[in-house]
Amino acid sequence: MYHSIHSNKKSMEVHSAIGKHWQLPGEEIDELIDRVGEQSREILELFAIDPGKIKPFSQIMQDANAELGELNFSYEQIVLELKQAKQNADQLAVELQQANNKFRELAYRDGLTGVYNHRYFQKVFETELERAIRYEHPVSLLMLDIDFFKKVNDTYGHTVGDDILREVSAVFVRLVRNCDIVARYGGEEFTIILPGTGAKGAKVLSQRLRRGIEQTTFDNSGQGVSVTISIGISSTDMEGMELTRASLIECSDQALYKAKENGRNRVELGTV
Repeated sequence: MYHSIHSNKKSMEVHSAIGKHWQLPGEEIDELIDRVGEQSREILELFAIDPGKIKPFSQIMQDANAELGELNFSYEQIVLELKQAKQNADQLAVELQQANNKFRELAYRDGLTGVYNHRYFQKVFETELERAIRYEHPVSLLMLDIDFFKKVNDTYGHTVGDDILREVSAVFVRLVRNCDIVARYGGEEFTIILPGTGAKGAKVLSQRLRRGIEQTTFDNSGQGVSVTISIGISSTDMEGMELTRASLIECSDQALYKAKENGRNRVELGTV
């Protein structure tokens, strides 16, 4: 046992066996094993046999406890490192989700104006229309176009035209509800989806939007520039309206065309 490379383990096994067999207290067992060790050393010396580095049992137990302490410390350190690694992984997962959400949001935004783009409009309008049909509440669609916008670009340049597009978009966002969806349909044309709003409410809001743009002076290096808009409306609560995305878009577009024909800077409700 004293010479074994597994002396610590062997000593503990002997300690346990003696305790069970003779019912001796731990201290007496330690003393007994140490006495055996000393006598073994004397016998070995008597026969001129090198006892080597024989340790007393108490020293073996101290060494064993020290080794156990190191193992416990290593285990606790590993547990702490694993916990930290998990926290780091959780944080990375959160950051990745946030980045994905940001990229998804950017994919649905118009790069110039910051409002939603045509792709998002088509996607969300289909969803809102399905919800309106399912829960039997109205949804309205506005098609809005800046009057004589080509003339604005020709007169003041495309940089000013871009500034006006951004500022017109900002007016729309400011005047609608949080649940309404403003999107750039293309060029100087915009759409606004009005969940839970029928034709009557859509017309009231359209007039507010029209007046809001009419009363806004857009700055051009100290020179004021004014524009107007025309608006066409369709709504699911219009009698005879076919409740499809294409039908509502077509109805709003025809109403917008009618507003242009009738002098611009006006609101027209679509007809079925």
